[in-house]
Amino acid sequence: GVAGALRQADHEVRLLDAAVLPRWAEDLGDALERWRPPVVGITASTAHMAPARDLALRVKKADPHRVVVLGGVHPTLFPREVAEAEGIDFAVHGVGELTAVELVAALADSGPVGRIAGIAYRDRGQTRINAPRDPVANLDDLPRPAYDLLPLDQYSTPFSAPAHVISMVTSRGCPYRCAFCDASVVLGRRYRAHSAERVVAEIRHLVSEFGIREVLFKDSEFTLNRARVERFCDLMVAEGAPVTWTCSTRVNCVDGPLLRRMAAAGCRVIQFGVESADPAVLELLNKRVTLDEVREAFRAARAAGIDTVANLMVGSPGETWDSIAATERFVGEIRPDHLNIQALEVYPGTELYETLGGRNPVGAAESRRRRRRLLRSFYLRPGRILERVFTLKPRHWQQNVAAAAQMVGVGR
Repeated sequence: GVAGALRQADHEVRLLDAAVLPRWAEDLGDALERWRPPVVGITASTAHMAPARDLALRVKKADPHRVVVLGGVHPTLFPREVAEAEGIDFAVHGVGELTAVELVAALADSGPVGRIAGIAYRDRGQTRINAPRDPVANLDDLPRPAYDLLPLDQYSTPFSAPAHVISMVTSRGCPYRCAFCDASVVLGRRYRAHSAERVVAEIRHLVSEFGIREVLFKDSEFTLNRARVERFCDLMVAEGAPVTWTCSTRVNCVDGPLLRRMAAAGCRVIQFGVESADPAVLELLNKRVTLDEVREAFRAARAAGIDTVANLMVGSPGETWDSIAATERFVGEIRPDHLNIQALEVYPGTELYETLGGRNPVGAAESRRRRRRLLRSFYLRPGRILERVFTLKPRHWQQNVAAAAQMVGVGR
């Protein structure tokens, strides 16, 4: 998004995705030498702040006069800390498309930055934190992301097409208040979304220009606006469903008719946030869903022919081994196609961060044991093994291998 906005403003932009480039350090050195950019932008979550700082220092070492800008989740939550870190000239707090355009324009003209909303920086020994930028009200006003600058042939996931897959984010903001989630903290509680027409036009571009075959929608709650999803599905059907796609949403934001419409439009997999089958844990997490709603969502998705992923979390407040056993039984009841199990991460700015002081209540080792229990009980069930072994679908063989690799990791 930031690259697309900068390019629309007539700036030359290059991208380097270290997440998928095995020689990213060498590639970075080559890029800095070849491109000689006056401004380098880095994005970082809280978990990746240490390598982001190292990267900033590396960039500064190559050229001390180069301006380094850090954006992303962590600078949004801690703009002062980031602005005061060695090697970083500016921290962008909040969504960065418009901020980046204004900042780069000011730097190009050696102009003032004091009135640029959404930045923090050092000025004559003082740390300045400018006012936050108002969220973009109409996301369709933003330019299309600069997809052509990405190494599109490098992206894949275990449960997607083997190649030609890309992620899209079509909405921002979340009105829900789950105690563990930072989506609403970073992007606000007011939900805004691209129009269905804009999303389909972007997919059409990705198919025609880059041969994309599958889209992974990374929206926190893809089906929050039902009318938008229905319109999107109608447009996709009219286009002949040019791609398959996956999404995530809440169990109380779908029903049978909507899921059947999504399946006809190319939806192949849907991820639901289950977290736990212990009602006491769900209450502490402020999930605001019932186990009956979970049961119905998985039943309806299966009836619509959509594969399901149950997102679970271990290490939550109030969780016990009895909670794990209840979740194990519940997973057998709702019969998801896949499990995605994460240990609780206590993100800054969330309700749990305030109550737990940033620490997982059970610790990393205990979380691993609980995760291992759930994964083994699911993937090593005789019925599931036979079901997957005798499938005739090549994609399911790929998923079998991915699950086996996951189990090897669990056993360590």
